[in-house]
Amino acid sequence: MKRKAMKKGETSQPIYKVKYLGEVMIPMRDGVRLAADIFVPDARGKFPALLAYAVWSKETSSHLQWTLPPQPHYQTLVWDGTIEGGSSNYLVSRGYAHVMAQPRGIGHSEGVVDKNFATDGYDLIEWIAQQPWCDGNVGTIGISAFGYSQLVVATTQPPHLRCIMPLNAMCDVYRDGPYAAGILHTFFFYLKAVYLAVHTVDPEHRAEQQRLAREALSNPDNPDIYPVRDIMMHSEIYNALVHPQVSDTSWGLFDYMMHPYDGPFYWERSPSYRLDDIKVPAYLGDEWRTYNYGFMTGAFRSFAGLKVPKRLMMLPGRIERPMMAVDPDLSKRPFAGYADETIRWCDYWLKGIDTGIMDEPPLKIFTMQECEPYAGTWHFENEWPPARTKWTKFYLHTYGRLSTEPPGATYTIPDSFVQAPITITNKIESCKYQTGPLPEDLTITGPIALKLYASIDTEDDNWIVGLSDVAPDGRKMELTRGFLKCSHRAIDPSKSKPWQPYHPHTKESVENIQPGSIYEYDIEIRPTSNKFLAGHRIELEIMSMSGPTQRIAFGASSFHMCSNHVCCHKIYRDPEHPSHVLLPVIP
Repeated sequence: MKRKAMKKGETSQPIYKVKYLGEVMIPMRDGVRLAADIFVPDARGKFPALLAYAVWSKETSSHLQWTLPPQPHYQTLVWDGTIEGGSSNYLVSRGYAHVMAQPRGIGHSEGVVDKNFATDGYDLIEWIAQQPWCDGNVGTIGISAFGYSQLVVATTQPPHLRCIMPLNAMCDVYRDGPYAAGILHTFFFYLKAVYLAVHTVDPEHRAEQQRLAREALSNPDNPDIYPVRDIMMHSEIYNALVHPQVSDTSWGLFDYMMHPYDGPFYWERSPSYRLDDIKVPAYLGDEWRTYNYGFMTGAFRSFAGLKVPKRLMMLPGRIERPMMAVDPDLSKRPFAGYADETIRWCDYWLKGIDTGIMDEPPLKIFTMQECEPYAGTWHFENEWPPARTKWTKFYLHTYGRLSTEPPGATYTIPDSFVQAPITITNKIESCKYQTGPLPEDLTITGPIALKLYASIDTEDDNWIVGLSDVAPDGRKMELTRGFLKCSHRAIDPSKSKPWQPYHPHTKESVENIQPGSIYEYDIEIRPTSNKFLAGHRIELEIMSMSGPTQRIAFGASSFHMCSNHVCCHKIYRDPEHPSHVLLPVIP
């Protein structure tokens, strides 16, 4: 595409009024029609178009911000944290048509849910390109489900698709979605039961799902589902899932529960296995996160696998807050943090404007500091992990110490903690290890791994690991977490790196854990970027249970599934069992 004659670095400005064309029913190749809200500049001419396509309500994903003042308070019903498909007012005023479409079976769209999702996306893009208000150039945008759908649709290679910008997007559905290294997360329970505007589902699938859900929840010997039964049996959400008058889809929590191992169910839904089929430029992105779910790993996975012009941006952290706490960070979510970069990207690939975005290094990283997620600095990197990384082992020691010195021969008695299940207590037990006050600033940027030598006294349990920045005054900010279900400890050496172990998570790779036996656990800790200031401490916390957290209306039961057994965990850190965390120190 020939670049337009504008001053380098300039971007489209908000000069157009917004015209709403209404809800349009768009025909697919088999005659089924999908509902879409279409917004265009109120002016003559043709414009490039941006498609947002996902299962969430198109009304709450863009329309509200067009009809109401921008960025209302996050506790109101019109807070734009739900606007994951982009702000129509922001985009259209800058010379883009904005199409918000829903898949078949969702909202007003015809057909049955989970059928033809990818090919429908292809048909949507080609239909948009032929409209009188479109100049034939189409891009896709959106966050979370809107990001995942872009990767899926891009693999079908629509001729008029010019670029994609998938943000907060799963790439490997098992690893980046409901399972964190084999541990189920109930976050998806709320997404599917509460926020999905389902119109029609496959009746055979629904009947089978209901039967298996009732069977699973009535089985007291099922360790994975037993805690959910106790917590949710009488909840409105449980009734929504198992009662026939309320619809759910094949992406509901119980479908995930029915598929606890990686395999065909996830492979056919994961873009990670088809990234070579994506031929258009891609801009990935997310925020640094702690432990709610694994979308952040999807951004890095996509960036590593794509062989097209690509960029990745990591924003300041969306650090989890305690349940029911007021979280001011949420007011920045989600589109506002990406809006300007979206225009820079789309102007370059859809309008031919040299915004300078392709002259920059491919990774744009925010490094946190001062125990505040929005305090820090931006910088660029040329590769991931950064080539100048000094991989440094911090060993676990007696008295909760964390040091670069290997463990000595004395005091080989292990550390330990005993965790009761969440059906008995919400108190999280752990072992913590801290460095002394750092003599000078220390920056880490990149992936992290923990090699842990440990035993448990049950047949299975979880490891949950947190890495934190602790200030001299006691303030603490958890930066990231890692996870591993004990029975999923097997790794694939051909796909593993010292800083990133790869666990197959297939049924065949799962092994029985012998109570009391010491095993070597390689635990991937999700990437982060943080400057530990002089006087601060690095803290590693090892747990087996995560507690409920506040995600606005997602409810108090959004957490990683814990065991339903009381379990004693022993952590070894002697010369024969040198447990250590590998940190990506930036010189």
